[in-house]
Amino acid sequence: MIERIQSLLDDSLVHIVEDVQPNPDVSYLKDVYEAFWQQAQKKYSLYLEQTWPTVAIIHPELMLTVPEKVAVSTGLDALSHALESIWNVNANLISDTFSISAIQDIFTYLPLLQKDQGNI
Repeated sequence: MIERIQSLLDDSLVHIVEDVQPNPDVSYLKDVYEAFWQQAQKKYSLYLEQTWPTVAIIHPELMLTVPEKVAVSTGLDALSHALESIWNVNANLISDTFSISAIQDIFTYLPLLQKDQGNI
């Protein structure tokens, strides 16, 4: 996969991190989170510049290298983000326009991807 990314991005690729590790076990925080969400009864968003991505690689050929379930779950994750964007307290006409467009595209193309993952 690394070679595929390198060939897709060529000289614009700055760095690839190969030894990404899963998050440490945070099960010890379960009680704290449950108490917080029971008290809060609403979702809070973090608005920290440090949590914003610097870059996103969006290339359909990368979906050819993952199992079908990963491709579909990635599409469903995109759908959930688009839906959340509409309900966000900071939603506006522009963000709603992009969200609705994304939702329509996902409803159109995700089933097609699931039927034939090679049809990009």
